[in-house]
Amino acid sequence: MPLIRFDASSPLSPNAARAHWRPTAFLLCGLLLGGQHSLADEPDPMKAMLDHVAIVGAMVRACGHARPELAERFAHAQSSWWQRNRAVTVRLTELRGSADTARSRMLLRYYEEVKEKLRDQIEELEAANQRAYADRCDGVLEQIERGSLDYSPG
Repeated sequence: MPLIRFDASSPLSPNAARAHWRPTAFLLCGLLLGGQHSLADEPDPMKAMLDHVAIVGAMVRACGHARPELAERFAHAQSSWWQRNRAVTVRLTELRGSADTARSRMLLRYYEEVKEKLRDQIEELEAANQRAYADRCDGVLEQIERGSLDYSPG
């Protein structure tokens, strides 16, 4: 199953929705890609945070690339996002600083895998010349700038 499903017509089952991240992630993926996602296999607050960070980062990169006229604003918006989400920065720093524990290594590997899967899916869309997500970048930028996509633990 792809990390993000781009077919908005197929709803996520109630069991899958309970097993996956918070509803905010549906908004994040929907804003940019108009699809749904399936990230963490089980509810885990740290994985939910890592999913959120990876999704916001992927949206910023994809839109900055697809809409070069917005790239500078996206870079500024992402910088502001990190400033507003200091707790996320602290948690990531702590996680990287404790990379000698099995759980930390697992979480860091998970985070890198999520980022890689998101990059791959966006690259697949680009290769297939399916760039409809670029039309949603204005709205994504506004959401990031307003703080609507800030991380809030569930």
